[in-house]
Amino acid sequence: MEEYSLRTYEEGDAVELTGLFNEVYKGYAGFVPKTLEYWLWSCLDRPDVEKEGIMVVAYGGKIVAYAVVGKTGNIWELCFDHAHKREALVSLILENATEYLIRVGADSVTLNLPSEDTALRETCEKLGFFEVPPDTMFLSVLDFEQFLQLLSCAKKEKLMDFNEDFLIKFKGAPFWISPYVAIKIENGRTKIEDRNTPHKVLIETDPTTLTSILFGTAKPLWALLRFRLKIYPLRKFRTVLKWFSLLRLNDPWFFPKSDCG
Repeated sequence: MEEYSLRTYEEGDAVELTGLFNEVYKGYAGFVPKTLEYWLWSCLDRPDVEKEGIMVVAYGGKIVAYAVVGKTGNIWELCFDHAHKREALVSLILENATEYLIRVGADSVTLNLPSEDTALRETCEKLGFFEVPPDTMFLSVLDFEQFLQLLSCAKKEKLMDFNEDFLIKFKGAPFWISPYVAIKIENGRTKIEDRNTPHKVLIETDPTTLTSILFGTAKPLWALLRFRLKIYPLRKFRTVLKWFSLLRLNDPWFFPKSDCG
């Protein structure tokens, strides 16, 4: 541990801390890049956070890890450069965070970390932490045309050999969602409009089911068997299932406690 040095927050650190957060968590679904102003508001300016509670680990003069620890027992953010020894960094930060919270009289310590990182989970367990079910997260799509266009652009290479005309017809759609979404895919290029147009394949569903399919929390075949998804003509159901599989978000989800309340 001699190669790493631990200190508390100093003026000017926020720029580097924000940059580290954005670099480390950019690969997770739900990630929203943090600005300097937002990081200061959600971390440094929290009522239960003082500069002594922001712990920074440096290596060779560069910040490689940090934690924002609130006196309420909440570790609002814990972030570390994955190019370094994660077990050493996490142990160093959490041990000092726990000591700090004992000094200020906190009753417990809570934090959010990516669940798929088994090495990180094992390190936390060694330090006496245990895993609890995450808070329920609610997702909704306000603009399906824009959302489908963004997904299609991100998956353009996978759609290169895909050619089809779809029309999505929503059942029970709220007034702010168009009841029709027309999709034309040709050699990776996708054109999407919010109107009823001539089509080869009709997909009938509701906004909630389509959202669940696109975010990977429901399988199209499950929705089809429960009549929450209908495809006309039915012989095209394999084509529709393949399209959904190409668009579906597969990135793991994670959001820090600093983004909550």
